Amino acid sequence: MVATPEPTLSTGAQPQPPVSAEVPTRLVGTLRTGSDALGTGEPMAVPAATDDWPVLADFEIRSELARGGVGVIYLAQEKSLKRVVAVKVLQRQFRDQPPVVQRFLEEAQITGQLQHPGIPPIYRAGWLEDGRPYLAMKLIKGQTLAERIEHGPPVNVLAVFEAVAQAVGYAHAHGVIHRDLKPQNIMVGSYGEVQVMDWGLAKLIDHGAGAGEAPAVRTQMFDPRDEPEAMDTLMGSVLGTPAFMAPEQAAGERVDQRSDVFGLGAVLCTLLTGRPPFDGVMPRLVLLNAAQGRTEAAFRRLDTCGADPEVIQLCKKCLSLSPADRPGDANAVAQEVAALRSAAEARARQAELDRVRLAVITSEQRKRRRLSLFIVAVLFLGLITTTGLAWWASRERDEKERQRQEAETQRSRAEQNEAQAKESDAESRAMLDFVVERVFAAARPREESGGLGHDVKLIDAIQSALPYVPQSFAQQPRTAARIRRTIGLSFLTLGMPAAAVEQLETARGLYQQHCGPHHPDTLSTMNLLANGYAALGRHNEALALRQETLKLRSQHLGPHHRDTLTSMNNLALSYAAVGRHEDSVRLHEETLALRQSQLGAEHPDTLMSMINLAHAFMTVGRWNEALTLQQKTLALQRATLGPTHPDTLGTMNNLALSYFARGRYEDASLLHAETLKTRETLLGPAHPETLISMNNLASARAALGQHGEALRLYRRAAAARDRRAAAFPNDLDNRLHLGGLLGNIGHTLLQMDRSADSLEALEQAEIHLLYVLKQEPRSDQARKFLRNVHVNFAIALELLERYDEADAHWKEALDLTPKHELPEAQRTREHWRRKRPAPDADPPAVP
Repeated sequence: MVATPEPTLSTGAQPQPPVSAEVPTRLVGTLRTGSDALGTGEPMAVPAATDDWPVLADFEIRSELARGGVGVIYLAQEKSLKRVVAVKVLQRQFRDQPPVVQRFLEEAQITGQLQHPGIPPIYRAGWLEDGRPYLAMKLIKGQTLAERIEHGPPVNVLAVFEAVAQAVGYAHAHGVIHRDLKPQNIMVGSYGEVQVMDWGLAKLIDHGAGAGEAPAVRTQMFDPRDEPEAMDTLMGSVLGTPAFMAPEQAAGERVDQRSDVFGLGAVLCTLLTGRPPFDGVMPRLVLLNAAQGRTEAAFRRLDTCGADPEVIQLCKKCLSLSPADRPGDANAVAQEVAALRSAAEARARQAELDRVRLAVITSEQRKRRRLSLFIVAVLFLGLITTTGLAWWASRERDEKERQRQEAETQRSRAEQNEAQAKESDAESRAMLDFVVERVFAAARPREESGGLGHDVKLIDAIQSALPYVPQSFAQQPRTAARIRRTIGLSFLTLGMPAAAVEQLETARGLYQQHCGPHHPDTLSTMNLLANGYAALGRHNEALALRQETLKLRSQHLGPHHRDTLTSMNNLALSYAAVGRHEDSVRLHEETLALRQSQLGAEHPDTLMSMINLAHAFMTVGRWNEALTLQQKTLALQRATLGPTHPDTLGTMNNLALSYFARGRYEDASLLHAETLKTRETLLGPAHPETLISMNNLASARAALGQHGEALRLYRRAAAARDRRAAAFPNDLDNRLHLGGLLGNIGHTLLQMDRSADSLEALEQAEIHLLYVLKQEPRSDQARKFLRNVHVNFAIALELLERYDEADAHWKEALDLTPKHELPEAQRTREHWRRKRPAPDADPPAVP
């Protein structure tokens, strides 16, 4: 088989630590608009206004929709925008009760900061003339989940429950718990949208990590209970609906995200069985059952409800008596539901494939029966003519024998090539059939089994195909290996190295087992796998694998083979990544000389070696040689590849970095601006290479003293990285650069004498980088970026005279600093410590 072409790595730009979208400011204690809403069915007929209806300047009240324990909901029309809204007003009898008024305000202040499609927004908040607060909220047309359960039409249980868990999970990721989850507080809109409502009992818990491990980065939120006059829930008080309440909540104990997880389990229990976990003839009995966690009856109903065992097990786990036995938070629940839905869809797809295969087999059997009848007829006619042709066969026998012997010799010579061709052809046809089948399956409408819709993305189609590889090629391991290698290369190209490594490790194992360790496909896969390790920051593993690959290729392909030279180039990159810079320079020089002699001065591989050698020169401080080589490379690339080729743009970027390193900031800024403009045009404004150019241009502008322009560019790049993080949360490389960009924003704010403002950006940078290190503890780049963040943290705190906190960050920075850089880092710390004011003299002793 022909080895799949493999890319040669280039070290392009090395941007400074990259950052999140523009950092949200901390909300202050005034009443804010935000996210909460009323869900209702179709509006009631509009009666005549009554004296009890509130009078608002911007809203015309049309009717009363509902009345709760402390509030009244009205249907209204906003005069300026002509939109229909719901207005919630505190009932008159509570106007002079500060605790009730305060809780009403806290509902707006906490939930007004939650912005999620599953949490309807608050449009406005304010005060009536009689001193009562009000909220203007989005009006949801549809039915509550309780109404749908009781009266229908039926809902897709897992889809609705997953949407609820995702909305609550978003709140958990921001430190907010709902505390009153039940079907009556969940709306299913007219178009199938799911909304979690009534956040009147919501609470912002401790700003720390909370009970669960939130997958997303938490935004800093304002806690109204941070204000001295704010009222918090007292230990021992019971708030919520007992039938759906966690035992610790019913007992008046402290609650956290796992209490909401119990509420989610209660909602799922009601969806599956039609009844909540706890019931009783009197409210006090219901509360007692909840406080004692008596779920035995609910579990019996679940066991006989007919749902999938995995769904029942999830429900029971959410309803565990001990919070420690429940999923950590709603995000964990949402992930388990997504896995269950995926498995159910996979089973449905498999059933559909089995049905289609059965139909094909039946059709083939009918064809074979018709063919058998035809063959019988032909044989009958042949029997009649056999006698007449016997003499002719005898005459021709000798001549055919001679021809047969000659053909046998030729066939023997071509047999091996023919077998290989057949094998390759069968493999190609099997791969083509698989790709066509899976792509067509993914592109089916969403309402069909396994369909992802006609607008399905390539990455979604690839991921949807992965579960079918083992079963589709159980008897064709080499084909399975080739598919996994191709998918791994796709993941690398799409900036998803973690997913790529998983596929490439499997492919390598299959190739080694079925083709041998020296086969070109095995070696090609090893090269790609090393690239994946390097992209994840696992540089020691990449180094070891590249050394092994180079050794095997030199032995079996020869020292001058193009693939061998590729391995030499990539090994040189690994030397640089682990700090062996002189070895990197030496090997890049050797690779360039061989490529020039074997491939020619203008070959793309030769130009790539020139780029990498120039970068290696920069790393060891040989700036003049780097600059000369980059200028020569750029001239050759513009002539042979064109001015807009990706390699040409990469060299422009690196040449600009050389200008920057030599203090030629104006030249660097101009060249970075040209590179950025071209990349934006060719690749789009959100492409990773475009964002690298944006980061590097910002650094050049900052060096020129244009800090405002630098900050604008950093924030623009961070916003694009943040959007990509939302779309591809598992893209660790993007998350790494996002953390670096946040660090750059914090550093720039420091340069603008905005030390206090820099802290929030640095906090967000630390969160992103710690997330990367949690997933990939061996990421040297993440450690380096995090070290820089702690240094900037320490400097900001020194300037703010918060010396104890500064010392903590200096310690973190030194712990993350490589040994050979420790002396310089310690000098930096001592420089700032010397700037501190001298401590006051000790007071005189008292006789």
